[in-house]
Amino acid sequence: MDAAPPGRLDGAMATATTRPTADGSLGVRPPLRRVTVGFMALFVAAHAVWAVLVNLGFRARVPGLNTLSANLLGLALLVAGLLFGVGRLRPADVGLRVRDLPSGLLFTLAYFVAVQAAVLVYAAATGARVVNDWAAVGAGTAAYLLAAQLLGNALYEEVVFRGFLLPQLFLELRGAGTALALVLAPVVSQALFAVAHVPNRLWVTGLAPGELPGALLPLFLMGLFFALLYLLTDNLFAVVGVHALNNEQMLSLLGAGGRLDGANAVIVAVLALALLFSFSYSSHAAAMGGATARA
Repeated sequence: MDAAPPGRLDGAMATATTRPTADGSLGVRPPLRRVTVGFMALFVAAHAVWAVLVNLGFRARVPGLNTLSANLLGLALLVAGLLFGVGRLRPADVGLRVRDLPSGLLFTLAYFVAVQAAVLVYAAATGARVVNDWAAVGAGTAAYLLAAQLLGNALYEEVVFRGFLLPQLFLELRGAGTALALVLAPVVSQALFAVAHVPNRLWVTGLAPGELPGALLPLFLMGLFFALLYLLTDNLFAVVGVHALNNEQMLSLLGAGGRLDGANAVIVAVLALALLFSFSYSSHAAAMGGATARA
């Protein structure tokens, strides 16, 4: 592994920032330790094997294997074992910083409230029907499904595809030019995110191979959205929360033709970004007020 010494950042990535900067920094705190292309390839291959085995288990209805247990296994074997053990990365190197948890939870709560309100407003304006998916399955099941996302699926996928692969690919591709790396790193990492869902879509969802392109494109676009949200917030826990609520939404919209997934997606994207900029403005104003008071 080509790792930088502990406590040092690499080259132009030395400045921690929440925005892309002219010096070539990615819009998140850079990994303190780098890995080689070979290690990234090894991890992607290990994840592919894990995804195949887990989804074959889902298909065979293996007792005890579900979204939460499968992703906890992935966190234990691939994140703790491979990334932290073999790769010698630390939690902060993949975006897991304890000090970010309170603001991440606050962002998630604000996002949840805003999405429900926006869905109700959209329904009132268009005549669409609102369905409470959490009420339909019951409070206990809804709580479990959300926990399975927050502690399992959403957490695992955010660590792997946004916390690990996105910044590591940027560091590797930066030699070809910062601007090109800023484009290619999100595109490549989120293409891998979409392709990683192929076993699930074939063996669990039951799609035919010819249906895969239409199913993977929305996943790729959603991956880019999560990547953008991470680059702008520099808070992986906030993205985990948005990801979890996107997968297990409370209110959904129904029209004459069925579920309005497109409308839901637009509401999610617009509100998440609006909340992001609201939080950023509030933080900036608070910082400026503090600086003025000290002056």
